[in-house]
Amino acid sequence: MKRYLSHHSALGFWAFPLAHQYYSAEIREAGQNQFTVFDRSDRVMVDGVSSYLCSQPMPRNAVCTVEGKHVVSPQLMYLQLVQKLGLHEAILLGDLLCACPESSWMKPIMTRAELLAFAQAAEDVKGRPLALRALKYVKEDARSIMECFVDMLLALPNRHGGLGLSGGVFNYRIELDREGQLALRQRVCFVDYCFPERRIIYEYNGGHHATTIDEDSRRTLALQRQGYTVITVTKTQLYNRDALHQLLQHVAEVHQLRIRIRTKHYEEGIRAIQALLP
Repeated sequence: MKRYLSHHSALGFWAFPLAHQYYSAEIREAGQNQFTVFDRSDRVMVDGVSSYLCSQPMPRNAVCTVEGKHVVSPQLMYLQLVQKLGLHEAILLGDLLCACPESSWMKPIMTRAELLAFAQAAEDVKGRPLALRALKYVKEDARSIMECFVDMLLALPNRHGGLGLSGGVFNYRIELDREGQLALRQRVCFVDYCFPERRIIYEYNGGHHATTIDEDSRRTLALQRQGYTVITVTKTQLYNRDALHQLLQHVAEVHQLRIRIRTKHYEEGIRAIQALLP
């Protein structure tokens, strides 16, 4: 009998810190009781255990065995989980799986290309159509959950609730000039979210920034001296509708973007994004 940890049980198994943080309740509820089987005879009918029968042909990297544990791959897990998600949450989950695991210097555990290649190959898996739509907008290298929301609000097309700005990247590396290096005592600076061609930076200031005001000020000044515009985004601006609209209007002005919303789904998209805020 071969049963493979899957869905939220697989998410709990694989080391994706931001996804664990966002989906902690679902992971805790699932425990190690969600499985995928490929033979009907391997299904288990026990209270608290969920067995999902998969009869479709699968790519070779759909499952694996790690330290004696049979588990679906992160790529198959993504397709399984998005089956019950809307588009915005499917994008968010992709961002969280492709995020930096711990520090700015580390590479993501999973890449968008790996998720996309699997989704393209898994032709008969139920979550495939939504996954392919979502992966158009997934980005790698986020370092916090809230950065993902900043990206969605700025980069998604109007019909999905974003401003449609292109070119934004997470965790952007900037070489500091001599003055900046002396002020910050470091050679390079990683910024939360950046439009390199326009030299516009977005920094999300969470609660911990209350104790780093002096450091943040020196950092902002060093970046401004090198020709970057630095815009700070706060929790209130993401959660409060009026504050958010004021922020987005400012963003449009900085990017010299004339907002012409020609879809009735724009406000609906913003509400969908805000509904996912942790």
